[in-house]
Amino acid sequence: MKKLLILIAATLLPIFAHAAECPVSPETENYLDKVVAEIQNAGGCLGAVGVAESCALGASGDGKIVAAVVPVCEAGFLTKLTTNERNSYENLLSKCFKKYENLSGSMYYSAALFCAMDVTRMHFQIFTPAATGEEGL
Repeated sequence: MKKLLILIAATLLPIFAHAAECPVSPETENYLDKVVAEIQNAGGCLGAVGVAESCALGASGDGKIVAAVVPVCEAGFLTKLTTNERNSYENLLSKCFKKYENLSGSMYYSAALFCAMDVTRMHFQIFTPAATGEEGL
């Protein structure tokens, strides 16, 4: 339980680490659509998160990026959750948006989205036994 609480606390602090270079050039026409395609072809949750982190804009365009990642990750764990676990997951997601609800600007919207993506990644890693490899969804 203590480990879960530590993971949750760490997840609620937005951390933007861009370890890899985005596979799509920012000058590319239809940048967001091409990033979404990369996410869908990333081989699973952790790869999709990596693409999203490396291609983040720090602005409202991140909505489309994160929206492509969440279903990829949720496919690995959502059906495995009990009712209580699902409620906890949804509660954490809502905390991401509540944290920034009184702040205006696209960078706060982006921070809330990436917080939600991190909550989703954390749940994927906790509830998908083979998450250290990749699940191949």
